[in-house]
Amino acid sequence: MRMRWLTGICIAAVTAGSPPAFANQIQNGSFETGTASGWTLAPSEVTVSSAAASDGSYSLKLQTADGAIASTTQTIPVQANTDYVFAYDINYSSGSTGEVTAKLTFDGLTLKTVTTNSTDGWTRRQTWFNSRGATQIQLNLYATNNFNGLVYVDDFSLETMAPPYAYETWTVDTYKLWAALNAVSDHPDEDKDNDGFNNLYEYAFAGNPTNALNQGTAPTFVKEGNQFMYRCLQRNNDTNLTYCVEVCTNLLSGNWTEAGFATVTNETIGDFNDVGYIVPTNGSGLYVRIKSTRPAESLNDGWFELIAAATNDHRSIIQNTLDKLHKGATLKLFGNFFIRDTLYLPSDFRWILDGSLSLGNGVRNNLDDVGWVGVVQGVTIDARRETGVSEKSGGAKNIDMSGGTYNGNSISNSSSLRFINFVAVTNCYFHDMVITNVSDDNFTLGHVSRSNLCRNIRSAYAISGNALSDKGSHNKWFDCIAEYCLGDDGDGWTPKCRFSEFYRCIGRRNGGPGFGMYCRMDGSPSGTDVGENIDGNKFYACESYENWGGAGFSFNISDNNGIGATIRSNYIEAVCYSNQMSGLYFRNKLTNGIVAANEVNLLCWGNRGLTSTNSPSSIAAGMTTDGGSGYMIKGITGSIVAFDNLQNYDVNLAQASNCTITVYRPAGEVLSRVNRGPTSNIITVTNVSAASPSDPWCVHAYYNATNIP
Repeated sequence: MRMRWLTGICIAAVTAGSPPAFANQIQNGSFETGTASGWTLAPSEVTVSSAAASDGSYSLKLQTADGAIASTTQTIPVQANTDYVFAYDINYSSGSTGEVTAKLTFDGLTLKTVTTNSTDGWTRRQTWFNSRGATQIQLNLYATNNFNGLVYVDDFSLETMAPPYAYETWTVDTYKLWAALNAVSDHPDEDKDNDGFNNLYEYAFAGNPTNALNQGTAPTFVKEGNQFMYRCLQRNNDTNLTYCVEVCTNLLSGNWTEAGFATVTNETIGDFNDVGYIVPTNGSGLYVRIKSTRPAESLNDGWFELIAAATNDHRSIIQNTLDKLHKGATLKLFGNFFIRDTLYLPSDFRWILDGSLSLGNGVRNNLDDVGWVGVVQGVTIDARRETGVSEKSGGAKNIDMSGGTYNGNSISNSSSLRFINFVAVTNCYFHDMVITNVSDDNFTLGHVSRSNLCRNIRSAYAISGNALSDKGSHNKWFDCIAEYCLGDDGDGWTPKCRFSEFYRCIGRRNGGPGFGMYCRMDGSPSGTDVGENIDGNKFYACESYENWGGAGFSFNISDNNGIGATIRSNYIEAVCYSNQMSGLYFRNKLTNGIVAANEVNLLCWGNRGLTSTNSPSSIAAGMTTDGGSGYMIKGITGSIVAFDNLQNYDVNLAQASNCTITVYRPAGEVLSRVNRGPTSNIITVTNVSAASPSDPWCVHAYYNATNIP
């Protein structure tokens, strides 16, 4: 393996506000005083040593060959009801048996991180939690009674996690967002529609990069009164984009100079201003052109390349390189890499995988438990799971992660594992990746993750879990696919999120629903479940089909989801067909659960309406509601094209109230079977023979799918 330093350039950077700085609460956490000041040491088996250190010159040394090591302790002041991350470095230098444990005790809760005999050198251990009502925490570091070895520990930290609202609102680069919305590369020189105008031109002058007939609005000369105007559209939402009018007097010389013309803005049209340049009429012959530029951003710490060598574990060299990166750097990995311990990504860098990254190489991994721990409604939530890739302590922002295949190596890993599992990432861009063969969940945005952009991610073969999970808020997903989750409850998507948006996303051929919104907070303990809030999400032009164990879209408040479960104000614009159960399923089995004010725009056909054992279900095969006396499902509105669903009704509002649905029946299709349910519901059936501009999305989707004009 080799590492190469190059000069780096980034075409379009992701920016965000800086989070506030949070001080380390642990006194003398790196032992750089050369003493154990602030700590209460155990007997002579624990000393401060200069023999090894993860950073600096000193660390804490634990060594014995004959049994337990009593606790080394520190009492740490904290703020009540605050999210914290606790972390430290550990190097199990030698020895054959025993465990080293760091234990946190506070407000009746105990958290542990445990390290067994490892040959990985220095590794980072961390855990996330909420302090509940505590104002101090007791830290204990000790070894169990069968310990035999030498261990160094260093760089203890306890820092508050930056809350989501500490960052600016979503500020992903405008050009990247435009490229994602148009499903084109963010490379400015690409010309996907082969019309002779590259992406940057079409972006700058209001073109469509996927339609050769729409090349934007070209500049024009007009005469206004006694003066000539050179007019063009200019973007008003990208401060990195510049426009410059240039002139020359002789095209053969090619000596263009900036014109310096006075300008006037005639009007604003959405993201563009109509700008006029006043051209002087002084008798001199001039040639005029406009140039738009978007300068590349220089990266201040270059470009690292790692090339995979023959070994069964590349984790140390990858992590060591990540730890050396400064803001704006790029790390590119070539070849097939293996990791046996968790990788932690920093903020403000670019990751490119050209090859694959696999969890282990024929061996069991030693992965950290990563996830959020806290208290909600008096219940301790522990969402930690074994994880392959996550972010560094305290959360991360502005990661641009792309490329390659991520192989979970399910045979060699526990059945409860998440490969890419972020807890608190903000303003990041994840794109053009494949995640596959994971024993549980493939790709997760955790509940403190917000304002991230995900594009062109394909996630397949979660052996017992889910492919793509969003448990955060205000995230955006474009053209992502979740498929072939093999377990009976293997959902393609699990959007347990708030105010996130999904564009042209697909869930197909999964053991559970294509999109499974199960309203139980991740990490709830059995028997004391806490409800999740799945509110304000938007699904645009999505598809869910051939899911052999569940519905296309399942919004599900089960009877064990717990207090606080809500499904409100979601918009579902989708095609759902050939699913085992319903196309779209709203369920509420809690008296205090809320399913309300959701809007649909559906094309729904051929769903079987069967249970997972192929028995006829009592619910509808098309769009259905499943509640009960006193269970609230109300206020579903919108439009649906529904036909040829195999069991019961195409639209069933029997267990909902105050709903208003228009059912469109295309010419040639069997009349949809509908069940209005309570008298407060209104179902209107309307015949259509072709899509008119005023028809809803579902009607246009039907005629596009059937190629009927």
